[in-house]
This record gives sequence, C-alpha cells and structure tokens, in this order.
Amino acid sequence: MATRNITGVRNNSDGSTTALNYAIGNDNSGQISASDTLTTSNLTLTLDWGPMEGTLMCSGTFGGGTITLSQKVGSVYVDLADSALTDAGGYKFTSGSSSMKATLSGGGGSSSVFVQINAL
Repeated sequence: MATRNITGVRNNSDGSTTALNYAIGNDNSGQISASDTLTTSNLTLTLDWGPMEGTLMCSGTFGGGTITLSQKVGSVYVDLADSALTDAGGYKFTSGSSSMKATLSGGGGSSSVFVQINAL
C-alpha cells in the first residue's frame, strides 16, 4: 500500500499557525481523507494535495458561522461556487487545484465544527 502525504496549516485567530501533516494509505480504493475541528480560535484549515474529486462534510455547532471551501488559483484562494454551509451537511466537489482551504467565518464563541474532506 502506497502512502500519500498531505500537509496543511491551521491558521489560528491569534495569528499563530499550527502545522498539520497527514500520512494516508491509498490502496487505490480512493480512501484518502483529512479532518480537523474548526472553532473561533481555529478559523481555517489549509490542505495541500493533488487535484481531485472529493467531498466536504461538516457537523457540529455552527453558532451562526459559515464553512466555505476555497481552491488556490495562482496565489489567492477563491471560493468554490455554492460552497457555503451554515448547518451540518456536505457536498461533492471537483477541483484542479493542489491546495484547498476550509474556512469558518462569522461564528460566535460557541462555534465548533468538525470538517472532513474525502477523496473519491
């Protein structure tokens, strides 16, 4: 079984960052995934991976917040069309970008949203 490494950075609201590293087995069944819990002190999760089709799934307490998924185009992140979630749910996406970012915005002190991105 080959291992695929996915790296990322969690950008915290206090300006600090937390490095994230995932070593994920890929047995050609498409079972590649990465996840984190986004809170008001943990606003973005950036994952660097290959272009692919995938799903974004979220659950937890949104506290008035919104989760959006963006893809890196050049040097900036652009939201995927219709990517906003304000309650538990998910959707399928396709991206040619090698870097995706899930962002929690507008949440109150009670926001704590589990975010999972899966390759298909």
